[in-house]
Amino acid sequence: MEKEDLLRDILEVQKEIRETLQENHKDLVRVILETREEIREILEKNRKAEIEKHGEMMRQLFKIEDKILSSRRE
Repeated sequence: MEKEDLLRDILEVQKEIRETLQENHKDLVRVILETREEIREILEKNRKAEIEKHGEMMRQLFKIEDKILSSRRE
């Protein structure tokens, strides 16, 4: 009888471990997907900021070029 009780306890613990692992796996997948989306959003913001920065630098270069060209005309 004692062996059967021990075996039953072992099987119950294995079942609990399996369920816990499944729950942890689901949580891990959820966190990975959320993190991936957050990273995607950050990269998109950075890309937009770089485009704006590049555009501003180009505007400044055009202003300098205009000043140079207008000074040559005079």
